[in-house]
Amino acid sequence: MDENNTNEILEGEAVDEKTTKELLDEVIFKELERIKTMPDGDKKNAAVENVMKLYRLKTEENKVEGELEIRKTQVEIESECKVDELLIRREELDERKKYDLCRSVTDTCGIVFPIIFYGKWLRRGFEFEEKGAITSFTFRNLISKFKPTRR
Repeated sequence: MDENNTNEILEGEAVDEKTTKELLDEVIFKELERIKTMPDGDKKNAAVENVMKLYRLKTEENKVEGELEIRKTQVEIESECKVDELLIRREELDERKKYDLCRSVTDTCGIVFPIIFYGKWLRRGFEFEEKGAITSFTFRNLISKFKPTRR
């Protein structure tokens, strides 16, 4: 198939609007139609070889398109996985923040409330001692327990 034959096959058609795959299919189809009407000989053999080359080219193009589609699908799956991993990580961080906040509040309450309790109880004990009793056994035994420590 020479340059003139290709131009004749594509003549009068809008080449810009068609994909290379469509153009290749048309060229192969038209060339096969032309071969049917050719007499046996060297020109027909050359035309058949050209069609075979075009068909190989079409097969390669299909193979590349398939590989491209597979790669595109893989990239989409990988991006979805990354998004899912980021969402899971974010949820874990949110849960961790909540846990840390609860633990901080609990630890703070574990220190502050006993100090407030010990302060009030100590003040009441001193008021009791102030009113006339020299020493009360109750208050004396409780003083040893007024050590705000962690157990």
